[in-house]
Amino acid sequence: MATPDQLVQDKQRTPFNIGRAIDLQGFTLAEATPLRKGIAHLSDNPDQLLAEILHWTGGQPFLTQKLCRLLQQHGSFMPALTLRQQLAQFVQDHILQDWERQDEPEHLKTIRNRLLADEQRIGRLLGLYQRILETGGVPLDGSSEQRALALTGLVCQRQGKLQVFNPIYAQVFHAQWVEEQLAQLRPYSQEFQAWLRSGGSDSSRLLRGQALEEALVWASGKSLSDLDYQYLSASQEANQRAIQDTLLLERKEKEAISAANQILEAARRKASRLTQRAFMALGIVSVISLGVAAILAKTYADLQASQESLALEQTSNDLLEQFQSQELPALLAGIQAGHDLKRLVGDRPLSQYPTTRPLFVLNFFLDHIQARNQWRSENTPLMGAFLTADGQQLSISESGLVEFWRVNGERLHAQSLKIGNVKLARISPAGDRVGLLNDKGEISLWRIEPQKLVLERRLPALPINNFRFSPEGQEVAATTTTGEILRWSLTGELLATLTTPGQTINSLSYAPRGDRLATADEEGWIRIWSRQGKLLQEWQVQADLPVPQTSLTYLSTGQLATVGKDGTLRLWNTKGQQINQWRVSAAPVYFVGTSAVGYRLLTLSTDNTMRLWQPTGELIAELRSHERLINTVSFNRKGSVLLSSDRGGQMTLWYLDHYRTEHWLANQESIWTVALDPPAATLVTGGKDGRVKHWRRDGTLLATTPVLDLQGINQVLFSPSGQRVAIATKGGKLVIWNLADQSQQTWQLPIKVPLYTLSMDPQGRYLAAGDEKGTIYLVSLQRPEKIQQRQSAGEIWSLSFHPALPLLASTGSTGTIEVWNFESNRLAYRLSPGAGWLASLEFSANGQFLAAAGESGSVYLWSIHDQNPPSNPRVFRAHQRSIVSLSSES
Repeated sequence: MATPDQLVQDKQRTPFNIGRAIDLQGFTLAEATPLRKGIAHLSDNPDQLLAEILHWTGGQPFLTQKLCRLLQQHGSFMPALTLRQQLAQFVQDHILQDWERQDEPEHLKTIRNRLLADEQRIGRLLGLYQRILETGGVPLDGSSEQRALALTGLVCQRQGKLQVFNPIYAQVFHAQWVEEQLAQLRPYSQEFQAWLRSGGSDSSRLLRGQALEEALVWASGKSLSDLDYQYLSASQEANQRAIQDTLLLERKEKEAISAANQILEAARRKASRLTQRAFMALGIVSVISLGVAAILAKTYADLQASQESLALEQTSNDLLEQFQSQELPALLAGIQAGHDLKRLVGDRPLSQYPTTRPLFVLNFFLDHIQARNQWRSENTPLMGAFLTADGQQLSISESGLVEFWRVNGERLHAQSLKIGNVKLARISPAGDRVGLLNDKGEISLWRIEPQKLVLERRLPALPINNFRFSPEGQEVAATTTTGEILRWSLTGELLATLTTPGQTINSLSYAPRGDRLATADEEGWIRIWSRQGKLLQEWQVQADLPVPQTSLTYLSTGQLATVGKDGTLRLWNTKGQQINQWRVSAAPVYFVGTSAVGYRLLTLSTDNTMRLWQPTGELIAELRSHERLINTVSFNRKGSVLLSSDRGGQMTLWYLDHYRTEHWLANQESIWTVALDPPAATLVTGGKDGRVKHWRRDGTLLATTPVLDLQGINQVLFSPSGQRVAIATKGGKLVIWNLADQSQQTWQLPIKVPLYTLSMDPQGRYLAAGDEKGTIYLVSLQRPEKIQQRQSAGEIWSLSFHPALPLLASTGSTGTIEVWNFESNRLAYRLSPGAGWLASLEFSANGQFLAAAGESGSVYLWSIHDQNPPSNPRVFRAHQRSIVSLSSES
């Protein structure tokens, strides 16, 4: 597909272009009528079924026919009464869930690839699509960006607007997906996102100095989104203001010094004229000099403090940027900035600090750091560093020197191996052996013992360029420069020789069970071999334009991951069919491996970055600390610790527990609320689909409610016993779900408006809910037919029961707290901090305090002694921006 102006781009060849744009629309119901025959048996109202299919596909011809075919193959009967809900679930199960795996024949991937194809315009297109998602459509203006986005097939023209073609596209390429794609593009993604979350008000997130210069160089020649340009423009303005402020301070300092000098000079002249009264003059000059000196000292001290404060703020911002690539050096510099701030402020309270940026940055580092230590071997080039099965850290240099290390970088012992120059080092999957390839093509196998290696076997010298241990560690496979694959047992017996077509083999990998081998070569061929040497499968990556494959590895699932010089990671199933792909880096990627447990992928690229991935293509982490190409990575057996090394001798130890998170697809369209029950290690989720699901923390689904409200679930809450779940819906329903017998008790409240908040008393006797209109509902769970109501002004956003007294506190959009005695049904007292809206309040577990927080960023704490109004609160300035939630631990 193309636009008319793309048909003839060289006007010197012909000035005539008779091309006309054709607006492609989807099937109408009348045009799709022939499809009804194939699905008529699935509903008592085939026309309604066809109309619902067209709703999901927008009439897109290929997608419409694909959905009809899927219904033919896997669909069950759908009565007209529940047809809409059943079809929505069918689409979720057969198209949306794990869509990259289910996209056969390929359609959604094609749209994704079209959208991401043009590196120069990708930012602009994603930004435009992001606006369409946020607003529901943008007015047509005939711009080249709108035409290019329309050509991807993702959007279409409707009623004078550019809109997402259909709900399937909108749910696959959703707002979070767009953010992830943009985050991979921008070198300043983290600061940019924080700036957006602040509504563009947090100037500390703007780029300055070197970071700004690098961002402008990156943006040059690219077509970015409007928000990107606003951010860069604001950064340039802030940078210019900072420069002007610095110049102004310097000028004021000079003026102050000049004024002081003038005063001293005037005093000197006056003293000279009054020499006849020498003693008196001396006293005058002394007083004036002391006064001027005091003024000068005070002025100079203030100016110096201001300059140091600005310097600390700028340093902190620079350290945030440095942290992305050098975690440990940035942390050390951040600690020093904290010491410098402490020296500057002395004993002043936090409210009088000239800046708190160093403290914020240091806290950020401590929350996000993964690199735990970094050290360097002086024996270079370093060929590898490994974590062993018995918990040692060892490194091997090209000269054959083996060094053993503590985790703090202290060298324990060194051993020299007389084997010539080491060209390649590998550790066995069990971490109990090391294999070394020397410059003569000889592989030597060594057993790892405490602080030493013991030689077990030398294999024959051949033109070997790569080798691997088998998963069980009982054999070694090697490739030669002539295209052969050789298998040896650990005793040195040659088990098999596999002859390949002759291209240079770049990588080989054993399958998880060790029953087959995979190879990747310079011509883009992937080949699967049996252990006996039989070629089982082969295919070429992009046969029309082959991509050299630099590395491959098997996952524990049996899937195969490959990376190529195009920076793309591709995932293949056991039949050799591609099931996923994603762009790893703009730089060439030269290695892909798996964690010790085999379910996460790790890639290395020439930008000196390690990236951890889920097999779905979700980026888990980017790890940067090396200034040279990383040559080895080694996991511990749990996959929680990683050791990386480069030829320059640097080794970095990473702790990855920060990323050991469980995640799973809940199939609830959009999750709006989550509640945890820590004693039982379970959780419940609710959202847009109107259902509530009960889960174990490992993702096991325990139970699901039917659809409780078609408008969705706003909040869920466990009872104190954990046996029941309270549910508030967008349509004004209160539900109690008994997890033991799966029964539900429902109250439809008089006004069908959204319920925003829930609270249950510590004994589980009362349930309270607050709605959009300011109404508070109190249900006695022992007498469920009794519902008390109380009316307040504004929306109710938070409720809390006192643990011992019959008091219920509420607050919301008005910023006023009302404390209600629900036994006497009267207002006990009202509190007004006078600082904007309040989003959250809570009684402490011992009942002695009531805390509230909201728009001002402060926490207000009242002492509660009885049912009488408390005195003025203590105020804690906790955040720079508004607080949306608080929680009491005691």
